[in-house]
Amino acid sequence: AHLADVRFVQADLLEFFDQPHPFDRLISTYALHHLTEPEKTQLFRFIWRDLTPGGRAVFGDLMFANAAARAEIETLYRTAGDTGMIETFAEEFFWLVDSACASLFETGFDVVEVKRFSQLSWGICVVKPHGA
Repeated sequence: AHLADVRFVQADLLEFFDQPHPFDRLISTYALHHLTEPEKTQLFRFIWRDLTPGGRAVFGDLMFANAAARAEIETLYRTAGDTGMIETFAEEFFWLVDSACASLFETGFDVVEVKRFSQLSWGICVVKPHGA
């Protein structure tokens, strides 16, 4: 990369954090919906451990606002006969924005921004507070 002190990493999400790797920024897109809820919580703890104070993490992924929104959207796809999406909902671990934000907050992060980009795509930006 042409930027100083930038390191791009492609690795297994959980195995990468077996050892501490301090960093000040993390961007993850469309990867965490492959993790179960306990695995996401574990990953949030690893990120908290390694993210420098004042550092940011940005997650873009497949999400529902909450359980009620998930049920409503699944009903829409089922009614439309979109069996492919119904299978995807059953096989993947889409985030629930409300519970993910609660988990991130409980881990110690400040949730800076939550943004919906489409029916199923959301972004969450968190920061590790200075002094943490």
